Amino acid sequence: MKKGRTLQTWEDYSDCKIVIDGQQRLTTLIIFMKALCLKKKENQLFERDFILENNQVALRHGKNDIDAFQKVIRQTEPELLENKEPKSQIIEAYNYFIEHIKDTSLYNRTVIKQNIQFVCIDLVEEEDEQQVFDTINSLGVKLTTAELLKNYFFDENNVDEYNKNWAAVFEKDDETKAYWDMAIPSSFGMERMNVILFGLKNTTTIPYILYIARNVTDKREFNQMCGILESYIMRRMVVHATTKNYNHLFTSLILNGVLDADSLSKKLKEGKDSITYIPNDTDMKNSFHTAKLYNIQTKGILYLIESGIRPARSSTALLGFNKYSLEHLMPKKWRNHWPPCATEELAKARDAELLTLGNLAIIPQFLNASIRDADWQTKKAGKNEKPGLAECAGGLNTLLDVLKKDEWNEDEIAARAEWLYKKGIGLWNNLMWRKKRICFWQRRRSRYFFH
Repeated sequence: MKKGRTLQTWEDYSDCKIVIDGQQRLTTLIIFMKALCLKKKENQLFERDFILENNQVALRHGKNDIDAFQKVIRQTEPELLENKEPKSQIIEAYNYFIEHIKDTSLYNRTVIKQNIQFVCIDLVEEEDEQQVFDTINSLGVKLTTAELLKNYFFDENNVDEYNKNWAAVFEKDDETKAYWDMAIPSSFGMERMNVILFGLKNTTTIPYILYIARNVTDKREFNQMCGILESYIMRRMVVHATTKNYNHLFTSLILNGVLDADSLSKKLKEGKDSITYIPNDTDMKNSFHTAKLYNIQTKGILYLIESGIRPARSSTALLGFNKYSLEHLMPKKWRNHWPPCATEELAKARDAELLTLGNLAIIPQFLNASIRDADWQTKKAGKNEKPGLAECAGGLNTLLDVLKKDEWNEDEIAARAEWLYKKGIGLWNNLMWRKKRICFWQRRRSRYFFH
């Protein structure tokens, strides 16, 4: 998707366009064509297609990727490039194509170009590219936290401000980039808030988070406030409560100078109507069993529970939020391979339960379609060298008991919903009450020790 600076159509491709979405696809295409032309000894044809009259490549990358991209583009021989740690995905992609393009007679450059299809959405000055971008990505395209942060802070009207204040935060070096896409800890703090703000699209909370990040110097107090905010937002997300008042709510917290955990908890508890209240445990229990949430909400709830309950020395590493996808344990197409229901009414009830939290899981790798819709034993174990849940999702605490089940049915879905509910309220409990309880326990322990 591109945005022109004047009222022009996409045919005016000689103009400079801002690529809002699609950089990865364009980059992969260019790298592939570069590798192919080098292998076929036709580098001049690559330059004819992708190098401009000013000797610049047609696609310009951001600060972090530009050196690697230019290194690939300037190659004159089909040789592998050294890829030092932290590795560049651009160089890795180029090396992959160099290694795997074997018989060049099988590749016809002209045919490839004729069959590549791109959807081009060309915007004019009055249109809001960020709104269109957010709409496209709501359909399931996964972005890293860094990309989401940059999208929030950056647009063509504040390039200088972004470069001055934020470029070093997100793009200082490869290590900095890797930080923003890492997994989150179990303890409350900014890392978990990043997932809630950007992964789950609660961006109206950002001004207040920046406000307390600047003014609350005690890290423990700041983390406690992040925990309260997480509990408030996630409880409301579980029960599918509206977010339309969040902008007003978090603005009011700034205007009232709410800069400590006690005051924040008190202010949030003042909300009594449907657009500000804190859902109680009964509300949470009902929703864990019956609510049908958006996929991104379900994924966020399961991911934050997973990260919150994992042992500190787990044998497997938790990946970043964007590395996981959502999977129905009992598939939507259960009628093909699963035991039938006695009546059509029970079948419809089963269809409804498939969409609830008890039947949904996060997994780091898509299952093959034939495995995804197979019977339960095949779905767990896999078949014909195609891995099942045991291999694709082993080590996830939210699936440990699930993978031990000999069958998966409505009773198991309900039992898992209850288990998730208990983990959820344990994680997103009234944090000020937890704080007092911990202090009381510490006092009791001290008396016992000294007496």
